[in-house]
Amino acid sequence: MPVPVPPPPPTPPPQARDRISVGQAEREQTKGPIELRRGEDLSAVQKGQHDGAGAGAEGQGAGSASVAHPPSEAQTPSAATAPRGAGLQAPSLAETLRHLDQRIAADAARGTTSGTTQELGALQFDPQGADFTKWVEHLSNEFYRNWIVPQAVILGFHGRVDIRFTVERDGRVSQLEVIRSSGMPALDRSTANAILSSRLWPLPADYAPSNITFTASVFYNEKPSGS
Repeated sequence: MPVPVPPPPPTPPPQARDRISVGQAEREQTKGPIELRRGEDLSAVQKGQHDGAGAGAEGQGAGSASVAHPPSEAQTPSAATAPRGAGLQAPSLAETLRHLDQRIAADAARGTTSGTTQELGALQFDPQGADFTKWVEHLSNEFYRNWIVPQAVILGFHGRVDIRFTVERDGRVSQLEVIRSSGMPALDRSTANAILSSRLWPLPADYAPSNITFTASVFYNEKPSGS
């Protein structure tokens, strides 16, 4: 009588390997999984690459591995990049008004003020045969550039200021006086400061005296007579 053969012992389950496998299904079907040792930095940049963009570009056509990492402390919402404009201080009321004054003065030079008119009248002086054309043009540009119009003018106040000032050979203003006040100190000061803040050219070479005196009228919300 035949002796029964005992069944073969069951195949023991495979022992756990100290490895993990990551990879897309397509790559597993073609080239097999990518094996990385446990604890290995998956985000390490490969040699010869400046950042992780190169590895991602190579894997686009061959099914590269992608691993989602938990956000680090630097990437958490509390430490996220601040929205545009965050931390910038809004301009103060004084700065806003000052910028408005400067814009109005610049607009006055172009004749485009909003509801107000400011104008430097013709200069009265004795050129003694010298050519002051370019020099006076520069003085006018400097005056309008430094002319800060008072808030009272924006509110509709008007007036005329007559001034007399002396310019030395080197372009320095040595004397200035208000010979006709507008009746409002703010308008008088605005006119004087526009001249004193200007950087004037030296007097023309063909002008012999060492200095020259100018007289001018400045108009706020008024027009020169005859204009």
